[in-house]
Amino acid sequence: MDFEATAMTTLPSLVQTSMPEVGNVHVPTIMKYDETSKVLVMSDAGKRTLKEAYTDPATNVPKIGRQLGAWLAYLHVFTQEADIGEGGNPTARSIYRWSYSNLANVANQYGLNADFCEYVNNLYGLSLATDDACVCHGDFWPGNIMLDEEQNVTVIDWEMCRRGRGELDVAQFAAEAYLLDRFRGGKGLMDSFCKSYRRSSAKVWGDITTDRRWARRLGVHIGVHLAFWPASVEWADRDETKAVIELGHELMRRGDAEDLDWLSENVLGALFNRDK
Repeated sequence: MDFEATAMTTLPSLVQTSMPEVGNVHVPTIMKYDETSKVLVMSDAGKRTLKEAYTDPATNVPKIGRQLGAWLAYLHVFTQEADIGEGGNPTARSIYRWSYSNLANVANQYGLNADFCEYVNNLYGLSLATDDACVCHGDFWPGNIMLDEEQNVTVIDWEMCRRGRGELDVAQFAAEAYLLDRFRGGKGLMDSFCKSYRRSSAKVWGDITTDRRWARRLGVHIGVHLAFWPASVEWADRDETKAVIELGHELMRRGDAEDLDWLSENVLGALFNRDK
């Protein structure tokens, strides 16, 4: 919890959230933190997560996606030198590898290439221990985005915050947004989020999508997420689940091969194709 408290205390002053495209996205305010008993009291963030509010007709999903994409881009841009504690939260790095370490088990359940999954784990899963480009939220998905009645947006659950690579945050949110769009109403969360991240990060970094290492890690990680988590979290029947897992495998292969042409014309088009 020390890392969570550090992140919630220090990051708001580092991330330039005054930019208009960020809107009303913020981090909870810590009211009290007892370091001995590990009790943290923070400000109210609302009653519903974005995942819960997604199907509500009153929820402006594209607007929230744009705000979150900009906010996350600035988190990554402005924390390249930020210190969040000793080792950059090694426990979070280890936990985050769970999906990589168990990817082959899911592949076996669905008759897919488990050897390739082991290759992905040994190469990309191993890299999680040493990634050190910026501060990552570490568990950035719609279930950790809270909305109040005015649709102010609060990013919660910072216990997995760590030093890492920003594209993994992007990939995790994009994967979960894809699942919501595919199975809960097609409201455009993924596209709005991805476009906003690309445009906002470009203001400082230039076009990140031409960086092949960035594209490779992004493609592989969204593939890992889609190839693993739908087998544990029910979204659809087995046939639909297998289709998503197969898509995850294709994304892993295309990402590993740095196939930017394929990535720009498929699921991640909003990130890689400037015409979208």
